[in-house]
Amino acid sequence: MRESLPGQRGRPGPPGGVEPRSHLAAAPRPRQWLVAATRVTGAAVFDRDQLQIGELRDLSIDKKSGRIVYALAALGERPAAVERLHPLPWSLLKYDFDTEGYVFPLNAASIIAAPSVSRGELAQFGVADDDWPNRLAKHYDAYVMPSYI
Repeated sequence: MRESLPGQRGRPGPPGGVEPRSHLAAAPRPRQWLVAATRVTGAAVFDRDQLQIGELRDLSIDKKSGRIVYALAALGERPAAVERLHPLPWSLLKYDFDTEGYVFPLNAASIIAAPSVSRGELAQFGVADDDWPNRLAKHYDAYVMPSYI
């Protein structure tokens, strides 16, 4: 029997004296692999050439599946002052540990030319306009944007 801790008087240890291990404790953790959504807001966005082109402002989540569909990015040198947000397909963004930001596989001009929404239109994004997935897929079709519905 193992030694009791204060408040555990007389309580025996696990069979064989081996402490059970959590399935989470066994996961490799060379770097943090989970991130809270609130920490994504403000993260830098880089184009394929590693040039910072803006920052993430919000996430768009499919209510049915719970999956993140788009990262809404403010592009430009002063992202806080930007009036339009660019929905970037989440499946195409890759986190880069060296830059501590998200890399999108297009050049800056292609990203800026993509469909965008104003801050005023954001409340209706994906609600009143069912054509958003089609317009974004048409723009990003070379990058095999998967359907989320």
